[in-house]
Amino acid sequence: MRGSAIGMMQHGIIDQLLRQSPRLHRQWLESAALQGPGFEDLLEADMLDAVIDPYELPAEIDRFLAQLDETPLPPASPARHTAANNSERGEAGRFAAGDGAL
Repeated sequence: MRGSAIGMMQHGIIDQLLRQSPRLHRQWLESAALQGPGFEDLLEADMLDAVIDPYELPAEIDRFLAQLDETPLPPASPARHTAANNSERGEAGRFAAGDGAL
């Protein structure tokens, strides 16, 4: 979302930590100078798909959910227990297979 902050640490904390290394501090300042409120650097690096304004959020959520509906799910892992294979083996088979829970 336009204007939001991305990152784990505030810029002031990183700035203070990197002052101990002039080279790293200079690199950080150069990188920070390229970062704008429109996240152009992250868009260019393909780290973000888009930057939206708050009023666009509901439509973007709908678009994302519709995209999920179109994406086929990966096949289930053979080791994954499902209701179907539990009933085929029965509870004793499930316990014997090492599941341990009834």
